Formats: sequence, structure tokens, C-alpha cells
Amino acid sequence: MFNRHCYLYVDDDALSREILHMIMQVVMGVERLQMFENSVAFAERLRALPSPPDVILMDLHVQPLNGFAMLQVIRSLPQFASVRVIALTVFVTNEEAAQLRASGFDGVIAKPLSATTFPTLIQRVLQGESVWHVA
Repeated sequence: MFNRHCYLYVDDDALSREILHMIMQVVMGVERLQMFENSVAFAERLRALPSPPDVILMDLHVQPLNGFAMLQVIRSLPQFASVRVIALTVFVTNEEAAQLRASGFDGVIAKPLSATTFPTLIQRVLQGESVWHVA
């Protein structure tokens, strides 16, 4: 199921990128995973991807554009407007989840990621659900 889809992960923390890479490739069998280590020239880099991702996962505290600014860029590009965008972040309160929802995110998954629950959450995202996993 997971391998039919393309994913993009944006996070400036190398350990977080490594953990997500291991979960998605080893546990989930994902082959098409692109990673950005920052948000420099974000729109140009999105357009340069070999194919639009089905799901974009992103940390909110990335520079120079934070997650909210990256979401605005994504939604402004017609070829990416319908891509599912999920925030992956630490310390998500219910208030922050409400702010993410109001901003147009399709969900949030709190870090640290769990190799046992993350695949199920992504499966739900791929099925069109909004996932608000803050605990």
C-alpha cells in the first residue's frame, strides 16, 4: 500500500530525517521518499521534484520558511494544491492542533515517531482522513 505513493519530508534535524527514513523504508517499504533539510528555495525545489508527492510531512520549525509559510507555498501551486500536508512536530497541544487545522494542514503527528503507530497513521492519511495525533 505505502509503496505506490510518493512522499516528501522537510526537516532541518538530521536525526529526525534518519528516523523517518528508517521507519518509512525499513518498516513500511517506501521507495519514493524525498527529503529537504531546509526550506531554502522551497517553491523551486518542489517544482523540481520528479513527481508531486502524495503526502508532504514537515517539521514546523524549519528555516528560512517555517511550516506555516511552506504550507502557503504548497497551496499556492496548482499542481500541489491537493497534496496532503501533515505537520510532524514536538510538543503539540490541543490549541496548536487547532491552529494547524485552521491554517489548512491535513493533520499533525507528534514526535517522537513510533514505528508501530506511524504506519497506521499514514495509511489513514492516504485514505483521505485528517489525522490529529497529539499524544
